[in-house]
Amino acid sequence: MAIDMGLDDPAAMEALSRAISIVDEGVDSLHDEIAGIAYSDDCEIYRLAKALPPGPISLDRTIIVAVEAAWGALDQISWILRHNAPTSMIVLHALLRAALVGSGRTVFALLPSDPGVRLQNARVLIAQEGKGFTQALDCYTRFDQLSGLRPDAQYLAKAQQQNVAIQEGRRPPGDGVVMQGAAEAVAAALSTVSEYSDGNRKLLREQVTWLWNTYSGVAHTHAWPRLLPGSGQDRRVPGNFPGDFLMIASTAHIATLSLKSRLQPGSANTTAPVPLR
Repeated sequence: MAIDMGLDDPAAMEALSRAISIVDEGVDSLHDEIAGIAYSDDCEIYRLAKALPPGPISLDRTIIVAVEAAWGALDQISWILRHNAPTSMIVLHALLRAALVGSGRTVFALLPSDPGVRLQNARVLIAQEGKGFTQALDCYTRFDQLSGLRPDAQYLAKAQQQNVAIQEGRRPPGDGVVMQGAAEAVAAALSTVSEYSDGNRKLLREQVTWLWNTYSGVAHTHAWPRLLPGSGQDRRVPGNFPGDFLMIASTAHIATLSLKSRLQPGSANTTAPVPLR
């Protein structure tokens, strides 16, 4: 069944083409440029990782996985659209939501210019992962038939110890809060670029709110997103998919630039903004 994304509008087609271009260039950048940077003990990501409680969950792995997930999801969307491959909107929405979370988490932790804010935000990411990881391990310890998946007592204790240290008696915020934090970080960064006015910053914050809530509803197989307005006639496509794709591809590009910048030797504790060009 054909999907109506509203591509009869030239602006929508332009947004889609621009998003695909960003994705194709970004995947190459991820594999070629970042892979060529040596991980050194005077880079910012190393500083952040070492400042957090030790244990199985590490910030450097968390960030790399988030960026890889974002670009993997976006690359798949790009391939589907460029080749007009058979698909469904749930596939495109699920991939786009994964890209939003991966790029948003990365931007949240690495884009701010204040080293203290970066550490605070990095702690939030590790607290989120630590909570989910220890909850999963607690369930796995009760496995009877899948005994090979039960964690040993020493590993479980290590994970629980890290989780207690990172939580500090507080419940970590959910991904929705992190996405809003990412929107604020991106808006602050874009405020230094002449093309973006205060109106664009407000629009960005509102669009992230739209994306997170709507795409979460779709991913949870709720019906209410089909009650929302869309740019085309297809009720399976709430909002403006080409514009959403472009916005998330742009955020993933900023996330990649942030990772490259914070991996640079000598970047530890820097107050320099991430170069967006």
